[in-house]
Amino acid sequence: MKNVLLVSSALLALTVSAQAADLPYRSAPAPYAAAPLFTWTGAYVGLNGGALWANRSTPILWDAEGVPFPGPISGSNTTGVSVGGTAGYNFQLGPNVVAGVEGDLSWANINRKSRLLGVDDDNGDLTVTTGEFANKLEYFGTLRGRVGFLAMPSLLVYATGGLAYADVKHTASGSSTDIDGTEVSFGSKSSKKWGYAVGAGVEYALTNNWSVKGEYLYVGLSDTKYPMHDLADGEAMALVKEHNDFSTVRLGLNYRFGGF
Repeated sequence: MKNVLLVSSALLALTVSAQAADLPYRSAPAPYAAAPLFTWTGAYVGLNGGALWANRSTPILWDAEGVPFPGPISGSNTTGVSVGGTAGYNFQLGPNVVAGVEGDLSWANINRKSRLLGVDDDNGDLTVTTGEFANKLEYFGTLRGRVGFLAMPSLLVYATGGLAYADVKHTASGSSTDIDGTEVSFGSKSSKKWGYAVGAGVEYALTNNWSVKGEYLYVGLSDTKYPMHDLADGEAMALVKEHNDFSTVRLGLNYRFGGF
């Protein structure tokens, strides 16, 4: 009797196990993974292009004795364009603040021109003086800090400021005619000028990696001084001083590495 009970119990256990094996299997749900949060932190590179302009700025001119030349010097507002590249790095400091550093180098074609026409009557001796002055900016660059506020997670409004430099070329030609004849003079100077750049802008993140921006910069560069010499004998005839400041508005497209 005992053996019959043992056999019956074993058969019942095998039957229950077989039925359990036939039941549908449910796996445990996969753990929930939150999407990574967007951040402005990281390095980026980009392209930019825009317009430049210089307000009316006329040269200051002295003769060899330091006396200002007579007669008005005309000047005109000047415009040009630029295109260049950008590189930088951002740090997102909390949910609403972004700070970073940015450098850029741009080709430019702004060219200022001025003219002088002066008539001097010194004790009946009439002297007519003419001159033409050109100030050409061929490229410029900046190295600036940026700090901004996130109006939205994808919209950065920022202020910027730092160093600026540019390659500037100056030329001047002139003539002075009196009863004794005409003296022709010429002067030129090419130099790299240093100064500052300040401005503001907005940048909008299109995706985790791509963003577009628009910004305004005022670039203040040091003045240029150079002499004009008589072409006949090389004698110093005049000293010219010119300003090199300008403004620019430009658009940019940036690619940010990483994206999260």
